[in-house]
Amino acid sequence: MSVFAPFWEVAGQLARFSKEEKERIENKLIYKEIPAKYRLVDLGETARQAYFILKGFSRFYYINDKAEEITGFIFSPGQFFSSLESFFNKDESNQVVESVTPMKLLAINRQDLEEWMNEIPAIERMVRMILQQRMIYAQSVVASLISLKPEERYISMLESRPDLVQHIPQHILSSYMGITPVSLSRIRSRVKDKP
Repeated sequence: MSVFAPFWEVAGQLARFSKEEKERIENKLIYKEIPAKYRLVDLGETARQAYFILKGFSRFYYINDKAEEITGFIFSPGQFFSSLESFFNKDESNQVVESVTPMKLLAINRQDLEEWMNEIPAIERMVRMILQQRMIYAQSVVASLISLKPEERYISMLESRPDLVQHIPQHILSSYMGITPVSLSRIRSRVKDKP
C-alpha cells in the first residue's frame, strides 16, 4: 500500500481528483516521522505547514497565566491539522501544536497549498470541507463543555472517540475535557464500575 493511500481515502471523500492532480500533489507532499512531544508549531512561530496524520496523535494547546497547558483539540489518524489561524493568516501562533505520540505524517507547505487552491478546484473544495467539518466539531465540543456534566462528556467521548481514551495520557485528556486529572480518574472509575 502506498504511503499516500490513507490521504487519498480521506481526500477522495471530500473532492474528486484526476490522476494528474494526484501525481502533482504527491510530488509535493513531505513524509515525516516524528517522536512524541515534538513541537510542530511553537508559541510565537508562524505555521508554514499543514499536516495529515497517517499514524499517531497530535494536539494543540494554549498556555494560561498559571503556565498550565490547556488542550484545545486532539487530532487522530486520518485528520488534517495545523495552527490554522497562523497557517492561513501568516501570523504568529498563539498555540502550540505538538505530537502526543510518535507520528507518521504528510506535510503540506503553505505556498504549495495556496498554489494548488488557485489551480486545482478540488483542493479548494477539500480545504473548505475540512474547515467546515472542523468548525462543526469545534461547536459540538464547546456545546458539550457548556451543556454536559463531566461524566456525560467522558461517556460521549468513549462512544464517539474511543481512540482518544486508549492512546492519550490522562493529564492531556482531562485538560481537553476541562477537568482535573483527579476528576477524570474518579469518572473513569465510576464509569468502569457501572453495569
